[in-house]
Amino acid sequence: MQTLGILNTFGFVPSLSMRPALALLVLSVAITFGWVAGPVWLIGTVPIIILLLVTIGEWNLGKDGFFIDLFEMIMPFIKVVLAIAIALILLEGESSNLLEVMINDEAPWWQEAGKWSGGLLQGVFVWYANLYRQSYLLFITEIDEDNELGLLTLYTWLEGLFAAINIPLAIIFPIAAIVLYLVVILCIWLLRRYLERQENKKRVACTNDCGTQIYSSALNCPTCYTKNPAPFRIGVLGQTTSAYVKDRYAHSWELLAQKRCPRCATQFRGKNMHQMCEACGESVLDSPEAVQGYVQYFDKKLPLTLTICAALGIVPLVGLVVGIVYYRLTLVSPMRRYVPVAQGCLGKWGTRLINFVLLTFQPLPVVGAFILPLMCFINYRVYRGLVISSQFRSVSPKLPVQKLA
Repeated sequence: MQTLGILNTFGFVPSLSMRPALALLVLSVAITFGWVAGPVWLIGTVPIIILLLVTIGEWNLGKDGFFIDLFEMIMPFIKVVLAIAIALILLEGESSNLLEVMINDEAPWWQEAGKWSGGLLQGVFVWYANLYRQSYLLFITEIDEDNELGLLTLYTWLEGLFAAINIPLAIIFPIAAIVLYLVVILCIWLLRRYLERQENKKRVACTNDCGTQIYSSALNCPTCYTKNPAPFRIGVLGQTTSAYVKDRYAHSWELLAQKRCPRCATQFRGKNMHQMCEACGESVLDSPEAVQGYVQYFDKKLPLTLTICAALGIVPLVGLVVGIVYYRLTLVSPMRRYVPVAQGCLGKWGTRLINFVLLTFQPLPVVGAFILPLMCFINYRVYRGLVISSQFRSVSPKLPVQKLA
């Protein structure tokens, strides 16, 4: 084991926690061109093409809101295995096959122990780096769960760009790769602290003096259930606005549409239909009547949304893009947020196919103006149907809770 091999190994930690397939692809290219020593099974065109295809799949799955939960559930274990494997490759250096990378009979026992210790240590580092990555990825998905605003796409590009820069540095100048990662982590930590402070500023004290700081958009305190006398409205992105709530009943549905508790405005987790608030114990969408009420509330928004889409459809290109984002945020996302992953995947690809066919007619005069409203109607009805059908597949958690004050 050489010092450079050890530095190379730990230089790969950031990239392995983000884009493991890309890291292995770059390593394969580096070994093929003789920049670093490595096993023959990573040398050549075939391994590079295979890893390139895997990297493309990794890239696309990473920005798909429906697959992120499943993807992030499996990938930590794959990343750790790859981290150990890459560490053994870099630390062994001259090995020509997989068995020699794992066990080298010619090396003294202390060298083998050191090699495996380095590999396992890299696996541990990658595991914890991935946990940190998942924490800020979760924050992004809470803001833009279905990638309506393109935040997941932007995040994927930025993470891919960072990995693309970090991996060559890990080979050529590993200390710089490690320093760069630490600087990025510090910047992300400072940004999160800033956002947390901004969020805490939006909290207000419960009027019942129970000591609980509640969301200013909450209808009730999660601790004592006291009514918030002047809750603020929330926008289509879930942000708290400066306007006061006029209709408390409608506001409860708007909170639910943003996957927030209709009582205390706490964020929900998961994509299942029936959810229970962690803060106040409120059980939501736990009966056919509740689901029907939720759907009917957005049914009333459909005529206005169709009218706006029709007006936007007249404007070439820009109007189409704005209209698609508008109807997704207004009608589709409130439905899609409560559709389980399996049904949601079918709905997503089904509507993508329909949208693709409809968009081929959009450039036509007169006919093109009706395409956007038609897309809005079909997409909404598809996800509306999935929400209604999903209620029969979900199990309702039961917990006695107080009525809203």
